[in-house]
Amino acid sequence: MKIRMILAGAAVALGLTMVSCESATRLAKDVDGTWTGGVERIPGDALNSDVFSTYTFTYNADNAQAGGDIVINATLSANYSDNVVIGDIPSTVVMTVAGTSTVSGTWTAVDDDEIVITLNPSTLKVSLDPDAQSLTTTVPGMTSEAIDTLKPQLLSMIKDRMAYDLRIKYSSPIRMDDVKVKDGKTLAYEVNDVDYTLTAE
Repeated sequence: MKIRMILAGAAVALGLTMVSCESATRLAKDVDGTWTGGVERIPGDALNSDVFSTYTFTYNADNAQAGGDIVINATLSANYSDNVVIGDIPSTVVMTVAGTSTVSGTWTAVDDDEIVITLNPSTLKVSLDPDAQSLTTTVPGMTSEAIDTLKPQLLSMIKDRMAYDLRIKYSSPIRMDDVKVKDGKTLAYEVNDVDYTLTAE
């Protein structure tokens, strides 16, 4: 009697596991492809960055778990504002920049409505467009030549700061909850109780 009950319990557990695996595989197949999302703000004391991300999920049917590789490409824009000393003169510097970033990793569909993304921060690459920037200062009489000399230094500093902020952002697993794929065109989900929506490309 006890043996029959144990076997019955094992059969139920196995059945639930198979259903869970099938649901995860179904979700993994549904999200396979490229999805474009909205703007996410990374705030800071001096630097505020906006990140417009595109997620490319690649489903690998040979994986033991339902999932595969992922690449997140982003369009970046940022505003830097700080008090600095130029020469001997205290100044307020305001600079806007634009660029791109890319980072890669892996993803796994845990069940029918949950995906975990694990990125490798060492794969992060950030590029800022030297022509897509503007710089203003409060230094009286500062020439355009002097401003042009200052720009590359600030651009390099801002790039390093943005890369640092993005590495922190990508260092922890991203847990997408309540994932729903609607008509193959919209991917809706939550991260930390915040709603997001991606659109298929």
